[in-house]
Amino acid sequence: MKHIALTLVTAAVWCGIADAQAVEPIVPAHFDKLHKMIRVQPDEQRFWRIPWKLTITEAREQAAREGKPIFVWAGAGGAPIGVC
Repeated sequence: MKHIALTLVTAAVWCGIADAQAVEPIVPAHFDKLHKMIRVQPDEQRFWRIPWKLTITEAREQAAREGKPIFVWAGAGGAPIGVC
């Protein structure tokens, strides 16, 4: 819930919705705590722990060695590692 609130406040300030004077400045004593809150947490982004291959050739070679199937992830008009 804290992450959502922080994100909404940041977006509101960035978009000019909130009055810049109403937002309290970050004091140096609170920086470390806030930095830990906005960093990626241990259970987030598990997607990046998967050892993805960047080419079909690499994936085929590994799949053949291990006798496993290939999962192809495609987006942005079919470019596997393109813009989503």
